[in-house]
Amino acid sequence: MEESTSCSMREKNEPNKQHRDELLSEDKSEFCEEVLSNELNKDALMVDLVSLKNSLLTAPKIMVYGKELKIVTTITDKFKERAQKELRETPEVVAEALKEIRKLVKGDSDLFIPDQDDFYTIFLRPCKWYPTSAFHLIQRYYRFRVNYPYVVENLTPMNLKNCFCSDLLIPLPIECNDGSRLIIIHGGAKWKPKEHSIYELFRCIIIMLEGAVKEPKTQIAGVQVIIDGKNLPFSHVPHITPKFAAMLVEWIQRCLPCRLKNIHVINQPFIANVIFSIFKPFLSEKLYKRIHFHGTNREKLINMIGKEALPKEYGGLELSESPTGEDIWHFFCHWQKEFESN
Repeated sequence: MEESTSCSMREKNEPNKQHRDELLSEDKSEFCEEVLSNELNKDALMVDLVSLKNSLLTAPKIMVYGKELKIVTTITDKFKERAQKELRETPEVVAEALKEIRKLVKGDSDLFIPDQDDFYTIFLRPCKWYPTSAFHLIQRYYRFRVNYPYVVENLTPMNLKNCFCSDLLIPLPIECNDGSRLIIIHGGAKWKPKEHSIYELFRCIIIMLEGAVKEPKTQIAGVQVIIDGKNLPFSHVPHITPKFAAMLVEWIQRCLPCRLKNIHVINQPFIANVIFSIFKPFLSEKLYKRIHFHGTNREKLINMIGKEALPKEYGGLELSESPTGEDIWHFFCHWQKEFESN
């Protein structure tokens, strides 16, 4: 079964066995499949995500929790073997998938995207190199941008300085046990909705995850997220509406080219049950099973992530808390021009 929640679609026709196998690898979804309209803004679709990956080589040094967050631009033999086992990533499969997805993209007159292997790989890896799945993921990725312009308009680090500098989103410097990247989101009392709206926080999450999936190793190993709900007040609840919940879940399950491995909710008070009930109707079974509520119990969290990757406050070994928001903002500003081109 496909490991990513971002490749959930179902085709009506099954012309051959390869296509049937591909369809079986995809999730069922409560969202209806949409066809890209002829009225898409072509300029908005001219996005060169590959330049983001190339900029990794000259990215500034960043210290998080006292450790350097190093960007990995190469793939070790261990991860090559893992990609082959988990993602069907062999030279033959890769070559055929790249050939087929180019045909599919060429047949869509509304898609104007970089015709580069690295760009297609971002979408093919979470879809296990099935070209039709990756093609539909690309369509949904851009359809989301068309459907929610108020989310992606002026989506650049420079426009989100205050939110980034508030220490609400922290990318961890050490990878989890399984090699996945770890991101902490502070959604409890530390988040001030009147200062940073739920949509502003979501926009920062998009930038952070789109940056993460440019890392080849992360494309294979995926991402895990910790949501810290410490001292979450009841006054936060009205800010999390069903409309927002549906949009967020749609983005995660159908539009995000990333293997989202697990979402860990910690330090949550009872009121978190009310908020989760808003999201629950929109969750696929797969994503629902990947959401783990830990409370203040650290045993399962440590087992799933590893002590080395966790800050001390969450049961980790070495990572000590320190203000890093402004450094993180400066780090993502390194790709300001690339995000402006989006």
